[in-house]
Amino acid sequence: MIFSPQQLETFLAVKIENFAWHKDNIAYSGCTFCVGSNKVAFRKAKVTPKKIGAFVAIWDKSVANKNVPLASQNLDYLLIACEDGVWDGLFVFPKAVLLEKNIISENGNGGKLGFRVYPPWVSPDNAQAIDTQKWQMVYFVDLDKPESNDFFKRIAGNTIWATGNLATHN
Repeated sequence: MIFSPQQLETFLAVKIENFAWHKDNIAYSGCTFCVGSNKVAFRKAKVTPKKIGAFVAIWDKSVANKNVPLASQNLDYLLIACEDGVWDGLFVFPKAVLLEKNIISENGNGGKLGFRVYPPWVSPDNAQAIDTQKWQMVYFVDLDKPESNDFFKRIAGNTIWATGNLATHN
């Protein structure tokens, strides 16, 4: 499993620059870094005992030290690592999708402090979670499949980083 961006750098065979831990979000391995000109936020989702899926906190701290949603100007991609002890995967969400789904803020408006992700090995039990899993799956990479390395080579070659088009990796 990828527990840190350093492991991600090795796995992706890309150079990570401007790495910074988010000390207030360390419980979710919260950090930011750059891949080329792309700003990336990274989090590790946590499986929770009472709900299906995994929860991830994605907030930042404001200058007033308040929790606020991630801001669109601070990222191009949000990577969320998931595991359950058997399966490993990574969601690679482009900024445009995060804005469309009101997950990050734009100009101080909208956004969430956290949300739930539904990797393919879980079976949601309500309509909203099922719908969420459907749109999220377009951006999921199964790290247990050998072909995921081909997907990451395309990322490293900047094809996906440049276009945000992940739909062709399946």
